[in-house]
Amino acid sequence: MHKSSLLLHVGTEKTGTTAIQDFLFINRCALAVQGFVIPEGLGSDSHILLPLALYSEERCDEASIIHNLSTMSQRAAMLRTIKVILLGLVQANPGAKFILTSELLQSRLTRHEELKLLRSFLLSIFAEIKIVLYIRRPYETALSAWSTAVKNGGSAVEMPSPSDPYIANLCHHKNTISLWQGVFGNDSVLVRRYGSEYFRDRNIFADFSAVCGFSLENMLIPDRRANPRLGHEGLVILSKLNSQIPFIKDSGINPLRRNLVSYLERFFAARGYEGCSEEDKESYSSFYQDSDDWVKARFFPGEKSLWGDESVSVNCCAQETRTCLEVDERLISMFAAVWNEKHAVINNMRISENGLIQALGSVGEALRGVRGRISG
Repeated sequence: MHKSSLLLHVGTEKTGTTAIQDFLFINRCALAVQGFVIPEGLGSDSHILLPLALYSEERCDEASIIHNLSTMSQRAAMLRTIKVILLGLVQANPGAKFILTSELLQSRLTRHEELKLLRSFLLSIFAEIKIVLYIRRPYETALSAWSTAVKNGGSAVEMPSPSDPYIANLCHHKNTISLWQGVFGNDSVLVRRYGSEYFRDRNIFADFSAVCGFSLENMLIPDRRANPRLGHEGLVILSKLNSQIPFIKDSGINPLRRNLVSYLERFFAARGYEGCSEEDKESYSSFYQDSDDWVKARFFPGEKSLWGDESVSVNCCAQETRTCLEVDERLISMFAAVWNEKHAVINNMRISENGLIQALGSVGEALRGVRGRISG
């Protein structure tokens, strides 16, 4: 059997992984013409089933539960399925280059033994493996992570500490690179910096295509018009609203939150990387300085610093926001009350409308029955 090579895109989170995954999946056919295979059947929007199937026994989270991979027997069965899929594709496409992508490979498989299992599994299918890893300025990563958490119902009113375990896993690039190099080999890890100033042609798709070795000719480019991002004021307000308009209600997404985030984005859109104060920025830069220096020395030795001029990256207005948001919290409570009452009325109207439609349908059926009996 002809074994093929693999490019394994592992993240990190908050480095355009969704955009890259969208690009790969909509261009699957065009990439096949160039000899690249993007497998199907390993997840809907990414190849998330691969990292989930490799979780160690004590690891269980929302993603594994949602995908019915919370037990070791379920994971073993999924690994067998994945192997059958990949071996079939390798046999059908001898010599092709494969691309697998999931940011959970970096953010969830954090133990040496998990990566050894991943390597062993992949080498039973592919002849060569290269790891593609994008890294980002630590405080940008933390700001993006905080924003995502708040939009999904979190109540934190400020950026997480740089020592937060989840943040450290994403931001301590020396640890991440050392872990992956220790398992896959030094020359097998391709490190790229996230940011338009670092991308080939200032474009993430051009950069990723250059790393992988395919042309963008005849490729579809996903619509990357970014949604408005909440500024610091908006994030703090939303975090406070989350306690009064919870994201989850009755084991499902709260219908009363409909359009809440987009409504706040209209009035509290971010300017630049607003939300990180000078104090936050200095705290993150200092905490990860040794890590960043290590990465620069090994991968970008000709540059003055890993992240260039830090001063142009962030619009640091968070301190001002903190001052003006020592606000009368009654205003936030009032907004929450008005929002809840308005959407409760709307939901009741929808329920009444559905009930009326069903009732009219029943009346129609009854009239047709009467008409049929009269005709008979």
